[in-house]
Amino acid sequence: MTEQERTLETPAASDRNLQCDAIDALEHSAHIDALPNLHDLGGYQTDDGQVVRSGLAWRSDQLMSLQDDALDACARLGIRTVYDLRTSAERDTWPDVTPANAPGGPRHACR
Repeated sequence: MTEQERTLETPAASDRNLQCDAIDALEHSAHIDALPNLHDLGGYQTDDGQVVRSGLAWRSDQLMSLQDDALDACARLGIRTVYDLRTSAERDTWPDVTPANAPGGPRHACR
């Protein structure tokens, strides 16, 4: 990966470059085999200099295939709310499975 590919420039931070590399992604991983893309958003600095608290927000994909082990691991992380950003057609085709402590299932951001 080139230096340019690792540099992410955001409109809100156009005067500086935010560095991202593979080690950062690994440090934020929840290490759940069934959810290799589950990452803690904590530890990242915001545009105003604050730092996102670890364990507060997680991002992932493909909750539809979770089995009991992965659901238990998600519950231990304290995940209580799931926001589903997929379309209704995607949700109908591949319904999410959510941790027990996320009552009411996922909240749908897209119709």
